[in-house]
Amino acid sequence: SSRRRHTRYGTVTGVQTCALPIFLLIDPGSVGNLSGDRWAKECAQVALACGQTPTQARRPRPRSVMGVGNGNQTCTHNCTLPIALNRDDGSVHTGIFTTPVVANSDLPGLLGLHSMRRNRCVLDMVNLRLYMCGPADLQLNLPSGTESFQLEISPSGHLVLPCGNHPQAKNPRGSLHSTEVVLLSSELRANNDEPANADLAL
Repeated sequence: SSRRRHTRYGTVTGVQTCALPIFLLIDPGSVGNLSGDRWAKECAQVALACGQTPTQARRPRPRSVMGVGNGNQTCTHNCTLPIALNRDDGSVHTGIFTTPVVANSDLPGLLGLHSMRRNRCVLDMVNLRLYMCGPADLQLNLPSGTESFQLEISPSGHLVLPCGNHPQAKNPRGSLHSTEVVLLSSELRANNDEPANADLAL
């Protein structure tokens, strides 16, 4: 008979996330990497069992974070955690994930915007893939009808899409002709900071 694997759940901005097996939550809304101490411990235990060496160091300055748990919390330590990612061809790419750690938290590891930009990441939201591009110029073969919008980095370091650039009305009220982009959101339910040589450094 099969045995059901029990997992512990945490909550990130209202979304339930399973803490086992070890995963990184892709979060370009977070400027930097971040994790809770329980996730960091689990990731470290997996690495130790595979002969890898996680490390921990006190931060030069504590980091204050909000919106990821109970009010305003402070990260006093960074963890450097060995990780292993499965490529599409079935091979494994090893690297390190460096993150400030929130104490007494079930927050999973968040892969933030800075790490994704440093690793030249492209998110494919259609096929649910993350591409870490090589050093050559990126060329996308996009289908006909594709709309392209320039993103910006806000003063806080977040990735933003300007959405207030309304053109001045040139047509009488009731006769405005425009092309609209409708963004829909739906809930999906599941069924039942240092580079290291050629390795991935997040």
